Amino acid sequence: MSWLGGTLSSLTSQISNLTSEVLLEGREELDDQGAQLQLFKARLEQLEGCNATLRKELERLRSANAELEDRCHATELQLCAERRSREERNNHVVSNGGEGNELSLLLEQHRDRIQELERALSEAAIERQEEVAALQSHHARQLALLQRRMAKEDDASSSLQKSGADLQVPKYDAPMSMDPHESGDSKDGACQTDDHVVEQLLQEKQQLETSLVELDQQNQEALAQLLALKTKLEAENRQQAEELKKFEKYSKPVLSRASQTDSTPLRTASVETESVAASVSSTGVQAQIAVGTFREEQHSVSSREDDERKFKEAREKCAWLEQELASHSAREEQLEKKLEELTANGIFGERQEGDGAAAQDTSTVTASMEERLRSLQADKDRILSVMNEKSRESSSLKAEVHRLLGVIAQERQAAAKLRREQQAVQESDDVELTRQALRNLSQLVRDRELEVEAEKQKNGTLLQLLRQCSPVDQEHLQELLEERESLAQRVALADEEQGHLKVALQQKDRELSDALAQVDKLTLDLGLLHLEVDSSTQKLEEKNSALLAAREEALALRQRIAELQSAVQRVEHSQPESSGTSVQHWQTQAEQYQTQVCELQLKEAKLSKELERLRTHLIQMEESYTREALEAEAREESLRSRLMKLEEWARVSESAAQNATEQASQQVDNLVQQLAQAQSQQSALAEELRHSKASLTNLQSVLDHFQTEKDREIQLLRSSYESQLSLEREKSQQLISLVTQKQVCVSAAGQKRSFLRSTFPSEFCCLGYVSKLTRETLCSWIQLKLLPDGCSREIVQLTYSRAQYELQRAARGRSGANTARWRRHKKQSRT
Repeated sequence: MSWLGGTLSSLTSQISNLTSEVLLEGREELDDQGAQLQLFKARLEQLEGCNATLRKELERLRSANAELEDRCHATELQLCAERRSREERNNHVVSNGGEGNELSLLLEQHRDRIQELERALSEAAIERQEEVAALQSHHARQLALLQRRMAKEDDASSSLQKSGADLQVPKYDAPMSMDPHESGDSKDGACQTDDHVVEQLLQEKQQLETSLVELDQQNQEALAQLLALKTKLEAENRQQAEELKKFEKYSKPVLSRASQTDSTPLRTASVETESVAASVSSTGVQAQIAVGTFREEQHSVSSREDDERKFKEAREKCAWLEQELASHSAREEQLEKKLEELTANGIFGERQEGDGAAAQDTSTVTASMEERLRSLQADKDRILSVMNEKSRESSSLKAEVHRLLGVIAQERQAAAKLRREQQAVQESDDVELTRQALRNLSQLVRDRELEVEAEKQKNGTLLQLLRQCSPVDQEHLQELLEERESLAQRVALADEEQGHLKVALQQKDRELSDALAQVDKLTLDLGLLHLEVDSSTQKLEEKNSALLAAREEALALRQRIAELQSAVQRVEHSQPESSGTSVQHWQTQAEQYQTQVCELQLKEAKLSKELERLRTHLIQMEESYTREALEAEAREESLRSRLMKLEEWARVSESAAQNATEQASQQVDNLVQQLAQAQSQQSALAEELRHSKASLTNLQSVLDHFQTEKDREIQLLRSSYESQLSLEREKSQQLISLVTQKQVCVSAAGQKRSFLRSTFPSEFCCLGYVSKLTRETLCSWIQLKLLPDGCSREIVQLTYSRAQYELQRAARGRSGANTARWRRHKKQSRT
C-alpha cells in the first residue's frame, strides 16, 4: 500500500512538473513571439515613417528635377539656336557681303536717336535744375527787396511818430503845424504803396508755386511719354534684329538656288534681300514657301517666275517699310521738338521716383536674400534630418542583428541541451517513455531547426540590408562623418552670415526708419511752418487792416483838427470879444484830440513792431527750413552710399549662397541615389515583413490552438482535483468526528478500564488486546482511504471481517470470564 501511495504521489508530481514546464515553455515562447511582434511592429512603423519622408523628399526632388530639366532643355535650345545663328552668320558673312547693311545702319540710327533722346532728357533735367536755381535766387532777391521795403516802412513809421510829436505844438502856430501834417499824409501814401507792393509780391510767389507744380506735372507726363516711346523703339529694334536673323537664316538656300538657276536673278535677289531685311515678320512664311518650291522645282522655269514675283512683293514691302521708317523719323523729330519745349521742367519727380525705386530695389534685394537664406536653412535641416534618420536606421538594424545573433546562440545552446537530454534518455531503461520523449524531442528539434533557419534567413537579409543601407566600411563611415561635420560647419557659417546680414538689415531698417521719422518730422515742421506762415499772413492782413483803419481814423482826426483849428481861427478873427469860457472849451477839445492822436500813434508803433517781429520770425523759419532741407539731402546722400555698400555686400553673399546651393544640389543628388537604394531595401523589407507576418499568424493560430487544449486539460484536471479535494475534506471531517467519538469512547473506556483493572484484573488483558485491534483497524482504514476505490473496498471488507471476528472472540471470552467470576463470587457468598 505504501508502494502504491508513493507511485501515485510520484506520478502526480511528474504530471504537475510536466504541465508546469509545458506552460512555462508556452508562456516563454508567447512572450518571445510577442516581443518579436512588437519589434517588428515598431520596425514597420519606423519604415513607414521613413517611407513617407522619403516619398515626400522624392516628390520634391522630382519636381525640382523636372524644373531643372525644363530649364536645361530651354537653355540647350537657346544655346543650339544661338550656335546655329552664329554658324549661319559666320558662314554667310563672306557670301552675303552686303546683306543687312541697311538694317544695321537703321538699327544704329535708332540707337543713336535713343541716345540723343537720353542726352536731351539729361540736358532738360540740367536745364530744369538751373531754372529751379534761378527761381530760388529770384525768390531770394524778391525777399531781400521785400525786407528793404519793410525797413523803409519802419523808417516811415518812425518819421510818423516824430510828426505826431510835432503835432503837440500850441494851437496858435497854425502855419508851423500844417507842414508835418502834409509830410504825414505823404508818408501814409508811401506805406500804402509798400503794402500794395507786398501784396503783389505774395501773389507772384503763389503764382510761381502753382507754376512750379504745373511744370512738375508736365515734366512727369513728358518723362512717361518718353519712357513709353523708348520702350516702343527698343521693342521695334529687337523685332527688326530678330527679323534680320531670320532673313539671314533663310537667305542662304534662296541665294544658292538662285545661283544655280541664273546669275542675273542672283544679283536681283541680293539687291532685293538687302531691301527686304527690315520686314521678315511678314515675309518669313513666304520665304519658307519659296524654299519649299525651290527644293521641289530646282530646274524649272516656274521657280524663276515665282522668285521674281516674290522679289517684287519684297520690293513693295521694302518701300512700305521705308515709309514706316520715315514716319518713325517724323515722330522722333516731333519728340525732339517736345524735348526742346520741355527743357524748362524740373527733376523733383525724378528724384522722388529714383528714391522710391532705390528703396524698392533694396527691399526686393533684402527679401530675395531672406528667401534664399530660408531655403538654404530648410535644405540644411532636411539634409540633417535625413542623415539622422539614416544613422538611426543603421543603429536599429545593427541592434536587430545583434539580438538575432543572441537568439541564434540561445537556440544553438537549447539544441545542444536537447541532444544531451536525448542521449541521456536513450541510455535509460524505460523504452516506451524514452520513445515518446524521443518523438517529442525530435519534434521540438525540428521546430527549433526551422526557427533557426528562419532566423538565419532573417539575419542574412538584415546583414544584406545593413551592407546596402548603412556603410559597413569604416573609411566610408569616416568620410560621411567628416562630410557631416563639414556640412555642420558650413551651416554654422551660413547661420553666422545670416545673423550678420540680419543685424545689418536691422540696422539699415532702423536707419531708414530714423530717416523716415526725420522726414516725417521735417514734413510736420514744414506743415507747421506753413500754418505759422498762413497765420502770420492772416495776422499781417489783420494788422494791415487795423493800420489802415487807424490811418483812416488819424486822417479823419487830423481833418477834424484842421477844421477845428480853422474854426478857431475864424472865431478868433470874427469874434475876438468872445468869452474865455468858449476858448477854454475849444482848447480842452483840442487837447483831447491831441491825446487821441498820440494814442493812435502809439498803437501804430506797436503794430509796426509786431509786424517787424513777425517778418523776422518768418525769415528765421525760412532759413531753418532751408538748413534742414540741406541736412536732409546730405543724410539722403549718405544713406544712398550705405545702400550701395549693402548692395555690394548682398551680391557677395548671393554668390556665396549660389555656391552653397550648388553644393546642396550635389548632396541632393547623392541623397536621391541613397533614396533609390533605400526604396529597394524597403521593398525587400516589406516582402520579408509580409512573410514574417504570415509565419506569425500561423504561429499565433498554432499557439492559440495549443493554449486552448492546455486550458481545457487544465480545467479537467482542476475539476477532478477539486472533486477529490471535496471528498477528502468530507472524509477528513468524518475522521475528525470519529476521532472525537473515539476519544470520548476512549475516555469512557479508560474509566471502565481502571474500574475493571481494579475489579477484573484477568479480563483487562482482553480489553487491551481489543483496543489494540481497534487502533490497528483505524490505521488500516485511514491508509485504505488514501488508496484508490477498487483496492480499498476489498481491504476494508477483509479488515472489517477480521475485526468483527476478533471482537466476537473477545466478547465471548469476556462473557465466559464474567460468568465464571460470577459463579465463584456466588459460591463464596454462599459459603
